[in-house]
Amino acid sequence: MVKRFLACIAAGIELLVLHPAGATDFVANLDVRTLASSNVFLDKSDEWDLLLRPSAELGVDFSRYWSAGYTGELNAYTNHQDLLSHRHEVYLFLNPAWGRDGENELALEASVQTLRNQDTYQDLNLLLPTLTAKLAMEPCRWLRWKVSARAAYRYFYDDKPSDSLDVWARAELNFTLPTRTTLSPRGSYGYRRYLHPGRDADTQDQQIILGLHVSQSLSKTSGLQFDYTYQYAVDDSGVLSRKLTMDQFTYLGEEFLYSGHRAVVGFKQLLGKSSAFWLGLRFEQREYAGWEAIDSSGRLTGESRSDWRLKPRVAFEYNWWPKNKPNGVPDVRVSLEYLFLRQWSNNDWYDTAGHVAGVSVWGSW
Repeated sequence: MVKRFLACIAAGIELLVLHPAGATDFVANLDVRTLASSNVFLDKSDEWDLLLRPSAELGVDFSRYWSAGYTGELNAYTNHQDLLSHRHEVYLFLNPAWGRDGENELALEASVQTLRNQDTYQDLNLLLPTLTAKLAMEPCRWLRWKVSARAAYRYFYDDKPSDSLDVWARAELNFTLPTRTTLSPRGSYGYRRYLHPGRDADTQDQQIILGLHVSQSLSKTSGLQFDYTYQYAVDDSGVLSRKLTMDQFTYLGEEFLYSGHRAVVGFKQLLGKSSAFWLGLRFEQREYAGWEAIDSSGRLTGESRSDWRLKPRVAFEYNWWPKNKPNGVPDVRVSLEYLFLRQWSNNDWYDTAGHVAGVSVWGSW
């Protein structure tokens, strides 16, 4: 069934490429990111690493609404070479827009993604067919709302008990006030159904996420941002009940793992027409129900793991896209960032800190 679905997506893309309707535009994006981390696993091991992450996207736009393409990404580590992985995705995208300025839009996307790892982490290898639908409407200049739904089938090649069907629903409102203030409340609900539950294992996970984003313009070139998120895991995580008992604890993503709060405060300053500077501070509190904490001697404390995180960040971005550049010369964006993460945890192994510095060069043709 999965192979048949992948073949249908590939056939659809080939049909559109060979028989486009109307004008056709080809796009290509290349992004090479380098990250240096003093603590790649964010634990007491304090193991450093240098990550090279090149990614590329090749796409074709048909007429006004249709597009199809491919994206790929490689994660290559200098120190921990067994962490090498690569991801590939093909997609088919429909995005009609209407209204006076095209402010109302519908987006439908079908995609298939695959992730491959080295033998050490082969239980993370998966095939991920996904269907996504989004609708955004702007009934008036000061109000915009968005709703979306996504369904994904996580098919693991070497870890069948982790196969699942994930469904997410999300809604968001955007209010723009005369004071140049934007308010954006949002809410999400996630449901995961495990397709091959083992004995005494959870068959489902549920998660509720509520949030509020506030941005305030200070001038034409600067602004403040605040974002708050409350995340609630309805039951103990099925990922933890499966993975913590294994010799090697590995998992994909952080959905359904914990409950907690996250608050982010940021400042953005535009520097001319092509550069921008960010300064931010993130605070997180996480409660991992079902993950027993250990003390410095390795003994269980009888408590569930609880983390507090503080993450200051500074970033700079430069964009180069002159109006009269020669054909074939790409638009270019260069970004630099540094962040420090301090994590306090009642689980001694995760009571730690780390530095991360990154450089990214992005080109678009």
